Amino acid sequence: MLARYRFHAHCSPPLPGAVRPLRHGLAHLAARLPSLGCVLCCARADASATRVVRGAGGVLLLDDPRLCWLGATARVEARSAVTRSGPREWLRFEDAGGDALACLYLLPDTDWLAWDALLDACGVGAATEEPCARAARIAPRRAELLRFRCLHVGRLTALGCETAERVSPLGRAVAAEIAGNRRGVPA
Repeated sequence: MLARYRFHAHCSPPLPGAVRPLRHGLAHLAARLPSLGCVLCCARADASATRVVRGAGGVLLLDDPRLCWLGATARVEARSAVTRSGPREWLRFEDAGGDALACLYLLPDTDWLAWDALLDACGVGAATEEPCARAARIAPRRAELLRFRCLHVGRLTALGCETAERVSPLGRAVAAEIAGNRRGVPA
C-alpha cells in the first residue's frame, strides 16, 4: 500500500483521510479562533473583499481587511507534514474551486489544546499528512503573526485580528521558516 505514495527526502508519506465540511459553518469556527493565541497566517494577497458571511451558524462580520479571505472560504481542511525541522500542522482555507486562500499554522506559542478543541468542535477532523513538496503553496501571499478577537451580539459574530506582538524567539523562528523568510516574520 505504501508503494503508491511518493516519498520525499525529508517528509513522511501522506496518511489517507477524508476531508469533511465544517459541521457548524464559518461563524462557529471564527468564534473559536481567539482561543488559539498566536498563529501564522499566510494568505493570498488577492483574496476576495467579502466582509459579511451569512450561514447556518449566523452572520459573520469580518472586522479587518486582513481576514477577507475568510469570506470566500468554501472548505477548511486540517493538514500536517513532517519537515526537517519537525512536524507542522495547519488549517487550509479553500474557495469553491479548491484553490487555497489562506493557511493558519500552529506555532510553539499557539495553544495546542485549543487547536485540538477547534478541530473537534468544528468537525474539521484530524490532520491529514501531505508531502512537503506540495505543502500549503499559496502565491502571492503575505505572512503575518496574528491573534484573533471575537465579539458576539445575538447571531452576529464579529471577527477581528491584531498583530501578535508577544511571540517567543522559537515561535518567530518557526514562523520565519514556514513563511520562507530567513530574516524573520514582521512582528
